[in-house]
Amino acid sequence: MTTSAGAVSSFSSIQNSINNETSGKASSTSTSSTQGTTASLDSLGSNFTDFISLLTTQLKNQDPTSPVDTTAFTQQLIGFSQVQQQVDTNTNLQSLITSQQNSAVNTSVSYINQLVDANTDTFNLKSGKPMPLLNVTLPEDSNAVTINIEDSTGKVIKTYTGTGTKGANPINWDATDSTGATVPDGDYKLVVSANDNTGNAISGITTDVTDYVSSVGLANGVSTLYFGDIPISTSNIISVKGYYSQATLPANTGNGSSSTDNSSSSSNSTSNSDSSTPPTS
Repeated sequence: MTTSAGAVSSFSSIQNSINNETSGKASSTSTSSTQGTTASLDSLGSNFTDFISLLTTQLKNQDPTSPVDTTAFTQQLIGFSQVQQQVDTNTNLQSLITSQQNSAVNTSVSYINQLVDANTDTFNLKSGKPMPLLNVTLPEDSNAVTINIEDSTGKVIKTYTGTGTKGANPINWDATDSTGATVPDGDYKLVVSANDNTGNAISGITTDVTDYVSSVGLANGVSTLYFGDIPISTSNIISVKGYYSQATLPANTGNGSSSTDNSSSSSNSTSNSDSSTPPTS
């Protein structure tokens, strides 16, 4: 026969387990997957069933000469109600998050095929795809700028050296490596360093890429644009330049090569043995 003290103790154990499940679920709702959410709610449901089973068993087997204390029984009923509310709240919260994510993706669809300038140092080259516009922004003038273009493995395929001015400095890369060979399709990265006129390294250098948005989707629950296969968070967008047209970006002739002539240079630019073109224009 279950005693009042034993019943209260058992109820406390079950309710603590339920509260722990609910607390953990509430703190991780925004980042949990649907599968993880289902598992958490299943766990809550299991504890909820245990709670009901223990309550009814206690009522059936209580000692008639020493019934459950009314205060303890009332607390158990309150706990019963709270658990049901917590299960419903978590279910509704997950539905709300899913709805918001879908709404964000639907809104982002309007970016598809639009030219977007975004803060990023990575870009994609693909045969038949327009050549992205690359840019480096310097916080001050520099007479020693070094720009390395790396492939997806981190290998430096071309290096530019020269001067740069405060503000935007476009990079005219012809999609060739240090030997002059056209580089293959793939992802590439800009790595930039610069010194001021006293030889000290300049901090606060930023890079941005203008390309057209090929698709949108969710990445870790966040609405994301894609330049090819390069993810771009909407928070990194600098400007939207309108719908892509062939005249807006230089067309590729194949394997990412550009039809733009990049052999010209300004009088104050220099180049190293790895490059025949200056880093900026």
